[in-house]
Amino acid sequence: MRIQILPLPSVMVGDDMDEPFALVIDQWEGTPAESAAWAEFGLSCCALAVLTTPYTVEIVDRYADAAPAAGDADAERFADECARQLARKHGGWYPDRTASPQHVEGLSDEGQS
Repeated sequence: MRIQILPLPSVMVGDDMDEPFALVIDQWEGTPAESAAWAEFGLSCCALAVLTTPYTVEIVDRYADAAPAAGDADAERFADECARQLARKHGGWYPDRTASPQHVEGLSDEGQS
């Protein structure tokens, strides 16, 4: 179990800057009653929310670069899968980023880039 702080967007309240946050408790193996106790604790420390999850959650600095690192195969596969799912859902064309450029009948060159 790890406890992390997730900074939320700052809010101006009059002349004061409010910096809300949420508590994230990942790698959770506790009971629902224990989760409720953590939620109560979080709210008592002014957290806007408390998330307990059995999964690992990596919270990055809010100013971190969102681009995947060069050669990050998992990020590339995830991006490709997201594009395929969206194309399937919306009946759109999915560009295979790994294939060499080719002409698709009915689409102009501008539509394939």
